[in-house]
Amino acid sequence: MSDETPTKKWLLFEDSLLVLFMAALACITMCNVLARYFTTSSFAWTEELSIFLLILVTMVGSSSAFIRYQHIRIELIINSCSSRLRQRLDWVASTVCLAFFILFTVLFIRLCLDEIEYGDISPAIGVPMWYYTIFLPLFSLLISLRLLRQWWELSTAILRGKK
Repeated sequence: MSDETPTKKWLLFEDSLLVLFMAALACITMCNVLARYFTTSSFAWTEELSIFLLILVTMVGSSSAFIRYQHIRIELIINSCSSRLRQRLDWVASTVCLAFFILFTVLFIRLCLDEIEYGDISPAIGVPMWYYTIFLPLFSLLISLRLLRQWWELSTAILRGKK
């Protein structure tokens, strides 16, 4: 029971972050639409910031979906299998996703280090690009840790013969 409370609190924190990011994204986009409507020109920085927020929403939402078992999968195949086979398919899916996000984390770290080394600057705001990309390996690592925990729980359940 003590393990459930931190997970629920963390999910509440993630949900709050998602709401905050989506609200900021909606406000920025609406301001840009209004500016374009009234002045026939738009703010260059809004697109850059909107893309950044959309990527954050995607990463935090992915993390939340994995821990809730709401990630994309083919339910028709999963639901037609026996519970034992379903458990093994969940384990395979968890293993593949874990490998993918570990690779993703490593590649994002390399991307961030390259942007620091080469001094890439964002076109609209003029800040270093690594200000944006530093969040990608962090959230990718968070998803990897979540998937590792899920993989471990599935592995121990399979070894014990439980669902």
